[in-house]
Order: sequence, then structure tokens, then C-alpha cells
Amino acid sequence: MKSSQTALCTEPPDLLKRFVPTPLCASLQFENALVHVQTNDLSILNVLREYETHSASRHPQFVWKLVRDDVQLPLQPPTIIHHDPVTFASMGPACLVAVDHEKRELFAFLGIAVDASTLRFHVLPLLHELTQSASVRATEDLIPDHKISSMSTSNA
Repeated sequence: MKSSQTALCTEPPDLLKRFVPTPLCASLQFENALVHVQTNDLSILNVLREYETHSASRHPQFVWKLVRDDVQLPLQPPTIIHHDPVTFASMGPACLVAVDHEKRELFAFLGIAVDASTLRFHVLPLLHELTQSASVRATEDLIPDHKISSMSTSNA
């Protein structure tokens, strides 16, 4: 008879990798949004440096946490699901993104197949769009509905 061994686990596994250290940082300027980015991957940071700003006077309006994952599958066409206050975007297992509109945070897993070119031309436009969408929603939440409708009719 074989004896079974029980492994003692003092902490539950972090399946969502929420606690992955992301020590590499940059501040980016995308149109009217200042974004503070944290990542665990130098190749991601190198692409983001193209958009880096050194404006120390403004506080970031958004935080991105981009975690490099070990998924080796290619990107798929994006699927976006809105369920306020969160938006979820998927480009397959190679790129999973969640945006919390209230906290103004974006969290993404990027697989190994997301190289510099793919990041620059496919993923960053999606992240930018999600950030802009969250910024617009946050602004709309601050303005009463009757003022938005009167603003849109007065600008027509």
C-alpha cells in the first residue's frame, strides 16, 4: 500500500497573480490622460518608454499594471464586455484586461507571444481606448444627465 503525502500550504495560491511584483515603472501621456504604469517585464517597459513623459507636476489620472504571463498563444480579435463599474477585454489567453472605472485602474496579463510590435500596434491601442472610455464614463458620472443633454444640443 502506497502512503500518500499531504503538502502543507500555508497560503492559498495566487492564481490571479495579484501579488506579482511589478517594480518597473513609467509615466505616460496619452492625449489628455496621464497614466502611471507598473510592469514586471523590461520588454514591455521599453515599448512604453516611447510614450513616457517626465511631468512631475501632475498626479496620474490612471494606473496600469501590466503583468507578463507565460502564455504562448497568439492574440485573437478583441472581445469587450462592459459591466459597470468594470470593463473586461480579452484578446484570447495572450491578453486579458480588466478596467475598474471607479478606481481608475487597468490590470492586464500579457503573454509571451505579445512581442514589442504586437504590443505597440495591437495591445496599446486597446489599452488606450479602454482608458479613454473609462475617463469619459468618469466625467459623465460627475456631470448630471440633464447637463450632458443640454451640452450636446447646444454644441450641435
